[in-house]
Amino acid sequence: MDHLLLGAIGAGRDHYVGVSGARERWWRRVRANVPWRAAPFIELVNASREGMPDFLGADVPTGRRRLGDELDHIVAVCDDRVRGDLARYDDMPQVPGIVQELRDEGGRGLRRVADAAWALHRACLAPDWHDMERVIQADTQRRARTMAEQGVGRMLDTLHPRLAWHDRGVLEYAEPSGFDEGVWSVPLEGRGLELRPCLFLQDGVGFLLQDGRRPALFYPVAPDFHQDRPSPAADA
Repeated sequence: MDHLLLGAIGAGRDHYVGVSGARERWWRRVRANVPWRAAPFIELVNASREGMPDFLGADVPTGRRRLGDELDHIVAVCDDRVRGDLARYDDMPQVPGIVQELRDEGGRGLRRVADAAWALHRACLAPDWHDMERVIQADTQRRARTMAEQGVGRMLDTLHPRLAWHDRGVLEYAEPSGFDEGVWSVPLEGRGLELRPCLFLQDGVGFLLQDGRRPALFYPVAPDFHQDRPSPAADA
C-alpha cells in the first residue's frame, strides 16, 4: 500500500467519527462506576475536540502490547515532548487544571495521568475486558480468513462501506455527502498501516497519523458485550 486518500476530513492528524449507539449504551451502564481518581485522565482526553496530546499515543515496541506497557511508555515521555504536545491548547481561553499542571511539571506529571487511566480501566473496562477481547479476536480471525481466501484488497474493501481499495496501491476513504473539506493524501512511505478493530465506532472510521509511528486505521466492530448485563438502577 502506497497512499491513504482521505476525502473531506481536513488536515488533522487524528480523526474519529461515528461513535456508535453501543458505546453510548455501554457508557450509560458504567459511568456511575467512574472513580474520582480517574479525573486527570478524563480531563486530559476531553480537553479539546481537536484530539488528544500525541504523547498519549506514544508508540510501544511491537509485540503483544498490554495496558501496563502502554502506560509505562507514556510515563517515560520527556519534558520537552510533553510541553510541545500541549501547544495545541495555547489558543484556548481556559484549559483544565491537568493541562496547566503538565505545562508546569512536564513529564513528572504523567504518573498522575497514568494512574488515572489505570483506575478508569479497572473500574469500567476490566469487568467487560474478556468479552471485548473475544469480539475483537473473532473479527480479526474473520478478516484473516478473507485475506487468505480472497486477497488483501478484498479484506480492505470489507472494513467499511466508505473504504475502497484501488489496485494502484491507494486505500480511499470518502465521507458522506454534506462534507466539503477537500481531499487529503497521506503517503505511507513504506511504513505500512495498522488495522485496529474498534468497538465504539459505527458510522465511520478513525485514523491515527503521528510523526515517528506507523499510521493506524480504526474500523468499527459490532459489539455484543453489553447485551447480557443489567443496567444500574441509578446513575450516581
